[in-house]
Amino acid sequence: MLKKIQRFLINFISSRTFFLYVMFVVMAVLLFQRIFTLQIVQGEDKQQEFELKIKKERSIASTRGNIYDVNGVALAYNELSSSVTIEDVYESSKKNATINGILKKVLHILDENGDSISCDFNIYIDGDGEFAYSVTGSRRLRFIADVYGITQISDLEERQKNATA
Repeated sequence: MLKKIQRFLINFISSRTFFLYVMFVVMAVLLFQRIFTLQIVQGEDKQQEFELKIKKERSIASTRGNIYDVNGVALAYNELSSSVTIEDVYESSKKNATINGILKKVLHILDENGDSISCDFNIYIDGDGEFAYSVTGSRRLRFIADVYGITQISDLEERQKNATA
């Protein structure tokens, strides 16, 4: 019986398929080690990195109350204002038409009420009627990277860095 087991092991080790079995075992061990590292060891860090890439936080200042001097005269007071933030969250084939329709409605309401518009979009129309960037340097590159959906400025291609407004 012992000789049969020895003969089987010798035949198995010397066969062509032994190398394949060893490779499968090594690959499986490496795969499980990598999965363990990504999910257990680095899981929380990877989750936070993912959330930073997809999540944008906006802070809106709240009212602080009126401030009066000793005679009861208002030094600082609150004035009611509204703030509208439009973000690109639409996922459809008619995304541009939907956003443009919403913008048209908002602009019409603002125009009816005589309100002004404050926009932090980094492109404007200059005196010649051409589009231009309102920021320069790394802020311009960060804006361009956001437009192309790239997370790092260093990942921008040269043609993207030199793109006109």
